[in-house]
Amino acid sequence: MKQSPLAVITNGMMPAVMVEVGFIYNRAEERLLESDDFQVAAARAIALAADRFFECYPPARSAQ
Repeated sequence: MKQSPLAVITNGMMPAVMVEVGFIYNRAEERLLESDDFQVAAARAIALAADRFFECYPPARSAQ
């Protein structure tokens, strides 16, 4: 397995997430990543996960 240097923000003032959906150095996954259907399905799954997160943990409303 290849490792890359990765900087992680540890004190951000907003939620953040990093999503890995595949690895281009794996030929089977590379073919999947090139597929329009896979890209749409992955994007929908990520959006649904974000929606569900915010349903469970709604953002705090700022005082005005």
